[in-house]
Amino acid sequence: MDNSYIVRFIRKDGKPVEEFFYHTFEAAISHFLLFKDDDSDLYIRIEIIDLFSERTVSIQEF
Repeated sequence: MDNSYIVRFIRKDGKPVEEFFYHTFEAAISHFLLFKDDDSDLYIRIEIIDLFSERTVSIQEF
């Protein structure tokens, strides 16, 4: 285990934020990349949060 990460999906429709917890960056990025070309128009942003450093990486911003 390296750190703890959250993949957070921030929705456009005002429904609750969806968060998924991972122990490795590789697992978190793997989940995140499943949505790389997402065209569902459901999310404002999808981000990875490194809980150890409290750093947020937001790759998709619409």
